[in-house]
Amino acid sequence: MSDALREGDSKGDPQATPQAAPRDACAVSAAPQASPQAAPQASPSPVNVDAWLAIDRYEVDEEQAHIVLAADPAHEEFAKLVRLCPAALYRFNEEGRPSFDYAGCLECGSCRIACGDTIIQQWRYPAASKGVQYRFG
Repeated sequence: MSDALREGDSKGDPQATPQAAPRDACAVSAAPQASPQAAPQASPSPVNVDAWLAIDRYEVDEEQAHIVLAADPAHEEFAKLVRLCPAALYRFNEEGRPSFDYAGCLECGSCRIACGDTIIQQWRYPAASKGVQYRFG
């Protein structure tokens, strides 16, 4: 029990609040301040997503697509997927029409979550031994 609590108890007052104990010499001190002469921090290099995706292995199921879109998807919903898909599988072609290829799918499910059943007729994981195999180099 600390000395501050003993002082409160010795007075016989159960309502007494303990006094703040003196600061311990082992207390954590504040972090040292950087000097104004400190060298500037190097900025991190940008991540090349294409290089990391190229490491992964894709076994495409040519017989059965695991993502099936509606025949005529709404432009606004498709535009969401163009911005959202990390593998950039959703695109507008030169004529401005929607274009989609499931072959490089990362199977993250972002398209299914963002659009639900508005333009995605079917989303399921590829068959066994098909789809993406992540390799972290």
